Amino acid sequence: MKVLLAEDNAINRKLATKLLEKYGHAVVSTENGREALDALEREPADAILMDVQMPVMDGLEAIRAIRAREEGSGARTPIIVLTAHAMKGDRERCFEAGADEYLTKPVRTHELLTALDRFNGRRNGENTGGRPPGEKYMSNAMNIAAALERVEGDRELLDELMRLFAEECPRSLAEIRKAFEARDAHLLERLAHTMKGSSASLCAEEVSEAALALEKQAHSGDFEAAREQIHALEIKLERLLPEFETLLPKAVL
Repeated sequence: MKVLLAEDNAINRKLATKLLEKYGHAVVSTENGREALDALEREPADAILMDVQMPVMDGLEAIRAIRAREEGSGARTPIIVLTAHAMKGDRERCFEAGADEYLTKPVRTHELLTALDRFNGRRNGENTGGRPPGEKYMSNAMNIAAALERVEGDRELLDELMRLFAEECPRSLAEIRKAFEARDAHLLERLAHTMKGSSASLCAEEVSEAALALEKQAHSGDFEAAREQIHALEIKLERLLPEFETLLPKAVL
């Protein structure tokens, strides 16, 4: 299938693209809803994977715009929502906007392929991609076995995602600190959400949990608690990045 992916998180975008291409799908990736609409103007897609929380134009607004364009044409492109927000009412809001399927992050490959196959009119068979190698790695910062399973044993892809995460970390932390100093709760919440998604995709539970706590504090406007949580997040990242150095001896982190 020709799949349009709208996802602002670089780690999740890379992961979804590589896995879909591995199973024969062609992927056009965009970073927000506006870019997705522009991409559809240039070339139609067989299916759309739409994140909800994105800058410029969020997923729900983009879905409504797509459905408005389709009115009267008889066309309806399947839209699968990918979201880390599993709050009460989120699913209903997505379907009301015009989504056809709703998957929570971190998305499992089998669930995503099953959804795409259903919209493609094909029966979904068993996942024949094989099990990941039984590599064991003792770490409190990252579950390497679970991370390998998420990328279906593709160690090269996992290495690429870890390098990307490590490269983005200094900028991401700087933006988080800047948003805190500016008391921009909305931006701080979005940045924490992005960090949560990236680290969850790598099965870095400590960082993901710290970012989730910061996201909640930013949402509530509790900047005093957020100050402490940013410090906690920095400590968790200081534990995680050396793990990458062990796993990626040739990488410059």
